[in-house]
Amino acid sequence: MSFKKYALITGSNSGLGFGIATRLLENATPEIEDAPETLTIVLTCRSKQKAEDAISRLRALFPKRKLQLEYVLLDLSDMHNVEMAVRAISTRYKKLDYVYLNAGAWDLAGIDWVKAIFSTLLNPIQALTHPTFYRETSGRTTKDGMGFIFQSNVFGHYYLKKRLEELGVLQKATKLVLTSSLVAEPDSLNLKDIECVSGDKPYQSSKRILDILHFNEVEKGCCKYMQFLSHPGLCTTGMYETFIGPIMVFFAKLGFWFCRLLGSPWHTISPYIAAFSFIWLALYGTKEDESVKWGSGTTRLGKECLRRTPVDEILPSEKEKVSEYVNGLYKQWHEKLSQ
Repeated sequence: MSFKKYALITGSNSGLGFGIATRLLENATPEIEDAPETLTIVLTCRSKQKAEDAISRLRALFPKRKLQLEYVLLDLSDMHNVEMAVRAISTRYKKLDYVYLNAGAWDLAGIDWVKAIFSTLLNPIQALTHPTFYRETSGRTTKDGMGFIFQSNVFGHYYLKKRLEELGVLQKATKLVLTSSLVAEPDSLNLKDIECVSGDKPYQSSKRILDILHFNEVEKGCCKYMQFLSHPGLCTTGMYETFIGPIMVFFAKLGFWFCRLLGSPWHTISPYIAAFSFIWLALYGTKEDESVKWGSGTTRLGKECLRRTPVDEILPSEKEKVSEYVNGLYKQWHEKLSQ
């Protein structure tokens, strides 16, 4: 019997994905020095350079170990690339034990600084947990003709997991964790514009869709494997630096620390702490945990913990329309990419 395990992490070169990889490796430390590694981590990144950089940084964290680190190139905003990744993964791995669908996109157009300052002064925890001062880019689409955020955060992963399940890579013992958010707000979703091409909250909308799809799949028993839904709380990732720069990231961290001291349960700040719930679910999660939205949280002093997260009511009509729309897209693209 082989005790070798395989973990796939999308978007693993920075932020939460890198934190998940780090914590998985910590948990899989061999009990005997120089003993063979029992865990292979498969990173997915959009470029070879990013993948090799992530592998180099992980090796630097565990210099005495002979880590088993591999990578597959994956760009969720390109469906032909997603299909190529599916084929590469299914060719190289007979099964995956842990799957983290973490990669995603956020397209910030700007910040309403007046609103940001005043809302933070009036109610810092509310303002920095459910911010209303970010202005997202509207109308952006991919070369596949889908909403950029929708395809990057929802459909690319949906297609990936469905195909891997069909090919037998995702099995009964597989544990898959979806990455949701605290801002998966119901008013961001327009059932007449599910991809939120015309809307002004495509990121929030994508996370609401993710929640709806997950609970619908769990309710109907659609998956052969165990599937969990979690979020990282509030932490600063590479996306923050990309859009607001290192100086503002520093002040954002100060604000997050302040919120934590005031009693916020969700300001994890560090991607390492933010990864706590994701590791816990893969290692200890059971079928009963599938019906809960989980999240990484902390105490005032920063002790990490697992927390249940309230989910706004999901109407039967939302489940029906969203699942019908996404499954319809899947059938179209499966047929197109099989030719």
